[in-house]
Amino acid sequence: MLDYRQAHIQALTPILEQFPQILLGYVFGSYLCSESFRDVDIAVLLDSDFREISLDRVSFGCSIGEALRLGCDVDLKILNECIGKV
Repeated sequence: MLDYRQAHIQALTPILEQFPQILLGYVFGSYLCSESFRDVDIAVLLDSDFREISLDRVSFGCSIGEALRLGCDVDLKILNECIGKV
């Protein structure tokens, strides 16, 4: 992984902590290993006591985009939606 991206990923921790429904956040995709990327892919696992609608995807994406100052989109995947589809 590119060094400056490690710093970006560490900067995500306080952002994720603002959303109590998020149990786990996972960064993946071309952002981690390529010099060129279109977006930052982030997967989150939500607490089952919260409904998916409780996570405002736009607000979440904007929070991350502003904090990291990357000038690109955040592609958010909800891992709970994948359960049972594999």
